[in-house]
Amino acid sequence: MLKGRLIAFVQEPDEGDKLNLGVMKELTGNDSLYIRGLYEEGTIILQTTKFVLIANRIPQMSMFDKAVWSRVRVMPFVSMFVDKIESSHDSLTTHLKDINFSNKIPLLAPVFMRLVIEEYKQYLTYGLEESNEVKDCTETICVSNDIFGQFLSANVEKNSKSIVAIKELYDTYKYWSKDMFPIMKVKDISSLRQYLAKNSYTIDAIDEIEGLLCATSNPISNALYSFQHVPTSPLWIWEMITIV
Repeated sequence: MLKGRLIAFVQEPDEGDKLNLGVMKELTGNDSLYIRGLYEEGTIILQTTKFVLIANRIPQMSMFDKAVWSRVRVMPFVSMFVDKIESSHDSLTTHLKDINFSNKIPLLAPVFMRLVIEEYKQYLTYGLEESNEVKDCTETICVSNDIFGQFLSANVEKNSKSIVAIKELYDTYKYWSKDMFPIMKVKDISSLRQYLAKNSYTIDAIDEIEGLLCATSNPISNALYSFQHVPTSPLWIWEMITIV
């Protein structure tokens, strides 16, 4: 039951699962929700819960959506706990395992709560500013989920004298996607068209975009692409960060 809860921890999804962005936006939109407990009458509550997903592998988003990334923050866990400290380990992030840690939790709880209260006082006075580490990590994961953005960055350039048809752009994307992400399902042409419209690309009445030059829009690049089926410039790395 979410009523009155300020924080909720979400179960890590299985490998290959995607986050349901519709449900995610509904739960994180700070709107009222209709809920019903088992054998209870339904009621409407004000959503105040913050959701935390702790995962070894960051799940893939089913689509790139700016509304989603305005809600998501990725916080890397940089500390590592080992049985033995080696000279190659980073002393700031590598620590010895404490096999008795679980027994110490009752003693540590009051100390932890004191730290939380002190930090809360700072928050009330100065607010909360995201660290550069969180900003950079979130941006990296955001980019890695923006498949169309990666494709356009690698295969399309601005050129005031050029016109590219959506069909030609999509055909290039299909080859690129199969080469770069062979196990990923290729998105359909309507998804590409929707992405372009959302990102301020103007599509005319005959399904063309002015001012863009596709990698396959000139004879030399087209011949090379048809022969090799590879993009003409280096691309990004998928799943760039793993949280441990």
